[in-house]
Amino acid sequence: EILSGEDADYASFANEYDGRYVEFDAYVVSHITYDGDTSHIIDVASGDYDGVSGLGVMAVEDIDGAVVRVGDRSLDADIDESVKEGQSVAVSGKIDASWSEYYEQLYVEGLTLNKR
Repeated sequence: EILSGEDADYASFANEYDGRYVEFDAYVVSHITYDGDTSHIIDVASGDYDGVSGLGVMAVEDIDGAVVRVGDRSLDADIDESVKEGQSVAVSGKIDASWSEYYEQLYVEGLTLNKR
């Protein structure tokens, strides 16, 4: 419900479920690399890409529902770093309320992110 609701309150959700594990299907909205392409931040939205909406540097407001930031801070995470914008992915990870507050969007510390 948090992923598809237009009036989703990510902050309350993140605080209530901080540290809990989630799994969901999504598509890649943007893929940012830094630290010499060794670190990745991947923003995803629920469902499948409609083929119409812009991708990349888009305003979060242009997406129906929540845009989720997936990080790869954990060394034992299995994140497919070759994913491209618009690709369908399966995500699992742990909700992190403090990073959600920092990024001002729902943040999931990724355990897995794979193409589907």
